[in-house]
Amino acid sequence: MHLCTRQIKGDPRAGYQAKLNLVRALYRQGWDRQRILDLFAVIDWMVCLPNALEQQLWQAIETKMRYVTSVE
Repeated sequence: MHLCTRQIKGDPRAGYQAKLNLVRALYRQGWDRQRILDLFAVIDWMVCLPNALEQQLWQAIETKMRYVTSVE
């Protein structure tokens, strides 16, 4: 993931896509809810997006992924 953050530095759209792909990958693993939330917290910390893209990402996550909510 560190390599990913270095590659997307300065490119918000690439950051958005990378973050979305990483979150989707968590779900494909079939892990339990808590493990997904813990790893999402790390991803969220490492890949910071401008507010508009962050909101767009949350919309994509909330409509397609059952464990992560805006409160969490």
